[in-house]
Amino acid sequence: DIAKILLIHMDDQNTQIQNAVFDTIFQFATQLKDASEIFINEIRNVKHKHRNQNLCDILIERIQKLK
Repeated sequence: DIAKILLIHMDDQNTQIQNAVFDTIFQFATQLKDASEIFINEIRNVKHKHRNQNLCDILIERIQKLK
């Protein structure tokens, strides 16, 4: 699904790609009905695999603020 695919790319070595995917996930999670919980759960499921786990934490925090 789209959440899993995007999260793979949020772990890219290129920080520009990471940031672009971060923004894309944020938009999906905050604009689509019921998407915020889906994305938060997926982020939590893969966070331990990411080089920059802090980016995952920031994304979860920002999504939760807008719920």
